[in-house]
Amino acid sequence: MTALKIGDSLQPFVLPGVDGEQHDIIAGYGDKAVRVVVFSCNHCPYVRAWEDRMVQTQADYADRGVQFVVISSNDTMRYPADSFEKMKERATEKQFNFPYLYDETQEVARTYGAERTPEFLCLIPPAPCATTARLTTTTKTPMRYSTPTCAMPLTQCWRARLPQLPRLRRSAVRSSGSRGIRQPGD
Repeated sequence: MTALKIGDSLQPFVLPGVDGEQHDIIAGYGDKAVRVVVFSCNHCPYVRAWEDRMVQTQADYADRGVQFVVISSNDTMRYPADSFEKMKERATEKQFNFPYLYDETQEVARTYGAERTPEFLCLIPPAPCATTARLTTTTKTPMRYSTPTCAMPLTQCWRARLPQLPRLRRSAVRSSGSRGIRQPGD
């Protein structure tokens, strides 16, 4: 599976959100110039460690035309904690200020080449994919930092400087019929 690369076309999708609405990645966010698509889930300890930072970053960048769109693509038969109902509970509990979408067929994760959670893609529609990115410039546990460290990567993406940033520690996306789209150790 090959992930989107800088210059690849933005792939459209419409997915249901925990808010009861259908979300269209291209047309659904009006004046938001940058979409930060995050492949996520409920059960992953890495995702859980980053949730508060994602909420804060969405709040910090909303007035600059940035919209986080968070997608859970995990196999809910193997991971019941990632079910749509549990997603609704998690979004309420953590007060998500961004759409939390359900990719039941895992087709969007495959199309975008998501291999791990959390996986961040900074997209500037209708242009090609801007960058794969991480939320901060550190691989340390986000809870150890009281000030946001994501300003540089997201601001560069927002200004279309298109940085290719190193990856952070994550868990594999858990797809149906496999141990994950990308196997541990790959």
